[in-house]
Amino acid sequence: GSQNATTGANVLDDYEEGDHDPTTVVGATSGNYVVNSTNDVLRYTKIGRLVNIQGLILIDSDNSASGQLRISLPFTIGDGTGLGGRSYGSAYLSSHGGTIAGQVYAKLEEGNAFFTLVEVADNGVDNDIDNADVDGAFNIGVNFSYTV
Repeated sequence: GSQNATTGANVLDDYEEGDHDPTTVVGATSGNYVVNSTNDVLRYTKIGRLVNIQGLILIDSDNSASGQLRISLPFTIGDGTGLGGRSYGSAYLSSHGGTIAGQVYAKLEEGNAFFTLVEVADNGVDNDIDNADVDGAFNIGVNFSYTV
């Protein structure tokens, strides 16, 4: 076929897929976590403004991390009207050595180039996962979409 260049808002003109190496798993206050050098890739597909990301990364050790866990993304999360730019998705946190009792989700907030993990207890109270909730080695799995 032939290409028909146009700038219309409904034209699909951006497709990309690849691997994202989230080497930046940090504590919000300081420090970082060392990502396993073999199991360190999240796969993404970007179609227009929509990004889907999935995979499992293994954390090998704690390098004095302090504060909320932040895991880097391949693209910065876009803004939306009100809180329309926010996204929440599937997250899997295992072998963490903590006492997390609720469901764990990925939380994506506008303007950030990272996502966080949040625990939601049965009574609806949420808690950002931080260094006190995990030990030095654990696993993070994700599958979610967000807009840029």
